[in-house]
Amino acid sequence: MSVRYGLIFVSVLLFLAICQEALKGPNAQKPAGRVFYVAINGSDMNPGSETSPWQTIQHAADAAMPGSTVHVRGGIYAERVVIHVSGNANAAQGYITFQSHPGETAILDGEGLIPPDERTAMVSIHDRSYIRIRGFEIRNYRTSGRRATPAGIFVSGAGSHIELLGNNVHNIEQNWQAKGGNAFGIAVYGTNAQTPISKLVIDGNEVHHFQ
Repeated sequence: MSVRYGLIFVSVLLFLAICQEALKGPNAQKPAGRVFYVAINGSDMNPGSETSPWQTIQHAADAAMPGSTVHVRGGIYAERVVIHVSGNANAAQGYITFQSHPGETAILDGEGLIPPDERTAMVSIHDRSYIRIRGFEIRNYRTSGRRATPAGIFVSGAGSHIELLGNNVHNIEQNWQAKGGNAFGIAVYGTNAQTPISKLVIDGNEVHHFQ
């Protein structure tokens, strides 16, 4: 290729690149949010990638950002999780999704955890928005404490755009009386007098064996 034809070829490539960017416009959608991974053999010192996953769901719940999807690999996680982050309404960001990795089941197991004398849950969402919880098994959160109120998933305060999808919540128990006490599989309490909980979707969940 001569120098002349080489310059023409480069000019054409630059022109095509400029046209492509112009077609996108200033409001073009940004790349999808980051994908993180949690696995029972991971470490919270890792970057949360597929090959170097985090170990706890709570770490992911502290570190995720709008638009993130957290894949939790199959296995048993003996932890309560409090969601400390929110997504947002930005179309290029949006929900933060916590979900079992496709084809696997992540189990949040409360066996051995002691519910305190208050309302607590295996998954707590308070004053958060644009959160999606999908495909978990949540189980075995029990107490005999009279003033304790355990739940599988508890949504409270204010917030919007919260989705609880396809979770299996079971054996959440308050056993201070022979006939059972006050336990919830999935509970939603709008406790902010000025701002109600809105745009809430609870779909495809199984809730069973609780009292």
